[in-house]
Amino acid sequence: MYQSGHACCRIAPPDLLARLAAEGDAAQREAAIQTLAASASLRTQRGLLGRLRRELGVGAAEIAGLAGLEPSSARQTVYDNQHNGRSFLPGVPARGVNDEPVQDAAVNDAFDATLATYDFYREIFERDSLDAAGMELV
Repeated sequence: MYQSGHACCRIAPPDLLARLAAEGDAAQREAAIQTLAASASLRTQRGLLGRLRRELGVGAAEIAGLAGLEPSSARQTVYDNQHNGRSFLPGVPARGVNDEPVQDAAVNDAFDATLATYDFYREIFERDSLDAAGMELV
């Protein structure tokens, strides 16, 4: 999509993409179908890697090394608010980049999701994090 001569990226929900694939003009249909296919592929990859990580008990960097990939250079920290409300944000650090998985499954899920977000921006948009400048994902 172009706006004022500059390329810009937007995230479209799957229901909108499905509608464009069914009812859009030829260019919209093609773009929607390509986006849906890419999204399905990424979800499959994330699911498989997540399963391998859980079943083998290895981290993302180890899996990347096995596959001959460079590990993600993501900077991310998951915090626990400990039910203390908005004034306590961001909370207590619960897991960071070099930390092993913790007992709290929600913390590990949040950590995996932020890594997937970072990798998405790196692989799809060739950006270093959300801001293209290595911003830490919290």
